[in-house]
Amino acid sequence: MTETIDISFAPFNKKAKVRAGITIADAAAAHNVPIRSDCGKHGICGKCRVVVDDPAGVSPVGGTEAKMLSERELADSLRLACQTRITGPVTITVPDDATLNGDVDGKPTLLGAFCINPAVQRFYVPTDRIRQADQGRGLSLSDRIVEQVQKTDKERIHFRSRYSLEAASRVDMRLPYVTVVHHDEQGVISVVKGSVESSLGVAFDVGTTTLAAYMCDLVSGEILTSRAMINPQRRFGLDVISRIASVIEDEADLEKRLLERNLLDRYRSSGVPEEPVLDKMKHQVITAMDDLAGQCLKEAGREREEIHEITVAGNTTMQHIMAGFNPKSIGVSPYLPVTRSPVLMDCVEIGLDLSPATPVYMFPMVSGFLGGDILAACLADESYKRKDTTLIIDIGTNGELLLINENGIWGTSCATGPAFEGAQISCGMRASAGAVNRVYMVPESAGRIEFETISNADPVGICGSGIIDALAAMRKAGIIRENGTFDPDKPGVVRDEKGLGKAFYLPGTKIHITLNDIRQVQLAKAALFVGIESLLEQAGVETVSRTLLTGAFGTGFNQDSARSIGMLPDVICRTGIDTTPNLAGAGAVMALLDKSKRTDIQRVFQNVHTLDLNQVPDFVSKLSTATKFPANHGEK
Repeated sequence: MTETIDISFAPFNKKAKVRAGITIADAAAAHNVPIRSDCGKHGICGKCRVVVDDPAGVSPVGGTEAKMLSERELADSLRLACQTRITGPVTITVPDDATLNGDVDGKPTLLGAFCINPAVQRFYVPTDRIRQADQGRGLSLSDRIVEQVQKTDKERIHFRSRYSLEAASRVDMRLPYVTVVHHDEQGVISVVKGSVESSLGVAFDVGTTTLAAYMCDLVSGEILTSRAMINPQRRFGLDVISRIASVIEDEADLEKRLLERNLLDRYRSSGVPEEPVLDKMKHQVITAMDDLAGQCLKEAGREREEIHEITVAGNTTMQHIMAGFNPKSIGVSPYLPVTRSPVLMDCVEIGLDLSPATPVYMFPMVSGFLGGDILAACLADESYKRKDTTLIIDIGTNGELLLINENGIWGTSCATGPAFEGAQISCGMRASAGAVNRVYMVPESAGRIEFETISNADPVGICGSGIIDALAAMRKAGIIRENGTFDPDKPGVVRDEKGLGKAFYLPGTKIHITLNDIRQVQLAKAALFVGIESLLEQAGVETVSRTLLTGAFGTGFNQDSARSIGMLPDVICRTGIDTTPNLAGAGAVMALLDKSKRTDIQRVFQNVHTLDLNQVPDFVSKLSTATKFPANHGEK
């Protein structure tokens, strides 16, 4: 029998029984204790530092922890949750900076008028006509409803789902009317008592970092309310590659354990799910979407039964996980999605707690790393209707690029990684209260570096826009050289035992930027720079008329800072760059309110010419060159 151990998590006042030998991170995940895991529990980010009250209750310090934690931290009983295994009773304290907070700074808003042509219609059927319709022909209840709608509204409808038939079976014939809710493709999705005057829909933007929901009135086209939250899958890693790796590693570990016990064949034939991590990821995102829908309904004073359609735009991995598709084919060459076509499912299939037959439309996907979100952004801007050249840049944990003009559409993705969102940075954090989000040099103070924080709160870390600003200001002040190393003689630079600069501290704080932090940003900005230049070259485009930056990070950083560190090519900066927040969300709303937009985006995704950057001649050489910072004026 497996040994279980009693543990406690503070400050959550949560007690639990866990299996001996499980890591603190896995124990926390199993009991909904929010601990950060930016690197996907690989022991390389150091963000899951927790305090243990008794070293005897956990495994000895390993090599990874010895490398990541200082002697002082180890003496203060700090451990890495992803590396430390539970061996005895222990109380684990999760510090604030290691807590996975679900809050989002601000909430998504969308403005503007939207065309209304929904896929959902409502038909009012008098119950007396249903009762009198048979005339000896042996028609069923559903047959009579279909016939009455055709007679009254001249529309052909059909019952497809057993859940819609179940709804019809509950019709109360004592009421004067029933309302039949019908979807163009899915057929009757509900039969509701009485006369229902409204239909609602929810458009979801499912990002790697953030989930956003927009609740719309399908009759008026109005966006009634919107909500956002952090994607709870972050505990499996900040980027899609980490999450795919979690699924693959879990499968391999599961098979290994079962083989050791000679149970694999029996397990496979038993019908027990073989991908528990995948199931957990799906459950987390679906539960979060349910919560967002519930918040929107509560604010608007509406009921779940009024939601008659869902649209979803997300990157390829997020859409796969949400639909229950294993994303492992995206993580290995040739990086293929299971399907590129739009997916239409019912809420009951996907697990959303809404009326079972409510349709869920998921955007098509261009490739393994060009998903429905960039297509939704293109739809929102309607770039495909313009003659001039538009470049859409969606920067997140993955950079997605789409170039559109009258001659064609080209797309690529670049591995920017999560550094731009504050991850894999020693003092990195999300853009929330206390994050350093603006850094600048004050020439009048002999090159002094100053900064601001979100909400003017006490500084606790630095977010993506802050790290871009910081490197630009440090370059301007000469603190960082062209190759990314420190000038050890500059104020604020800390030297190592050899006298070389190893970190820079923002004045008056413990927030520091290390050589590794600089390297992470160099790799990310080089990937974006080379991706843009390669895409323009493939398309034979020398001038870009308009560039749109979108995504939470893409609209938050200082473009001048980005240009000065060599993140954005001059060819797009010369004509100006517009920031357009929530383009993917806007596209999801448009597809929800106007079914013809789905036809538009179907044509777009089928005609995208994709570029694999790994196949670009001299790509590695170009990437290496782009990691350097542009020379400052007068710099040798």
